[in-house]
Amino acid sequence: MTYPVLSLKHLKSDDNQRCSGCGAEFVPSEDSGSRQLGLRGGDVSFGALLCGGCHSKWSHGTPLTLKGPLSA
Repeated sequence: MTYPVLSLKHLKSDDNQRCSGCGAEFVPSEDSGSRQLGLRGGDVSFGALLCGGCHSKWSHGTPLTLKGPLSA
């Protein structure tokens, strides 16, 4: 059995990107609250960038539907 791995960490980036939750555009290196959410397990692997607001809501129990962009 393969156990899924869920990671959440700050990754610096100088590119303008959109939050995978709400779609807000921001520069992650200037947004101290941005986090890269990663899920890996078996043949499934993806990552999603979350702004500080979406990360805060999700980490406090609010369900979050990822709308994209997602990275493989």
